[in-house]
Amino acid sequence: MRTGRTIVHLLLLAAAGLVAAESLKISAFNIQVFGRSKLSKTEVVELLKQIVRRYDIVLIQEIRDSTETTIPDFLNIINNGSSVRYEAVVSERLGRTSSKEQYAFLYRLGAVEVLKTYQHEDTEDQFEREPFSVLFTDPRRGEEFFLLGIHVKPSDVVNELEALGPAFQLASGVHGNSRGVIMGDLNAGCSYLSRSKYEELSLVKDSSFIWLLGYDADTTVASSTCSYDRFIVHESLNSSVVEGSAGVFNFTDAYSLTAGQAKNVSDHFPIEFQLELDSQGGSHFNEHSTPSTASSSPSLLHHPPLLLTAGLIAITVIRYCLFH
Repeated sequence: MRTGRTIVHLLLLAAAGLVAAESLKISAFNIQVFGRSKLSKTEVVELLKQIVRRYDIVLIQEIRDSTETTIPDFLNIINNGSSVRYEAVVSERLGRTSSKEQYAFLYRLGAVEVLKTYQHEDTEDQFEREPFSVLFTDPRRGEEFFLLGIHVKPSDVVNELEALGPAFQLASGVHGNSRGVIMGDLNAGCSYLSRSKYEELSLVKDSSFIWLLGYDADTTVASSTCSYDRFIVHESLNSSVVEGSAGVFNFTDAYSLTAGQAKNVSDHFPIEFQLELDSQGGSHFNEHSTPSTASSSPSLLHHPPLLLTAGLIAITVIRYCLFH
């Protein structure tokens, strides 16, 4: 009887791990001046590859490459020799001056699918680099959400952040979905945005938007503590955010880098959070509940981390049965 109960406990623990593995891990990463020069640095690219492969979706900002070959070549490096494959959707080249930037959403095949992209039409010239949004679906759950990426101009932070609310609503209309996240380098801290000005922002006062990282978060590689990079989640998606999952990935500490090595990668750390989407047609459970699993989901075959977890479950149970 004890053996039977123990096996059940093992299965329950393993199943809990499988559910956790089904959450989507999402990141925004400003890779400082990401172009041909940085891509030629083997050690830097290897670190960038490791960072990207932590996530199901990564928004990369500050892509500067007139040839527009950096992201395709970077994808080849990421995918080389791996069964876990990534694709990308890339924005137009953006900026008022000759110094143009692009956004790219890199995403893991099998984890999500792209349904639609939208480049914000900035008819009033409110943004230096107009927001770029992508509507995704989770094929395991059949649920849709969109991510809106932006790199805010440091000298015009307040005006651009005030324009972000209407831009989000416009993107929501285009995608036919309010379940979205504003994400990226908002330059929302330190000398670019004081705490008092931050607290007066419409997106802060509006209770339908939730900022996942606070003003005191540190998203910079430098010794200063500045909360430049943020996630702003609409209330319709907030219940799907895994509680406590939002944070900053400090690759300096994670990979035991020197200050110089870290700065070669970027002057920003990636920010991250996790989503668990409801398979019953909406995010109707609260932050503390466990999402149900779609009965017909092909997720194990199409999501390598889940396949690995399933294998570990089987090995654990078999070993226990053999030796106990």
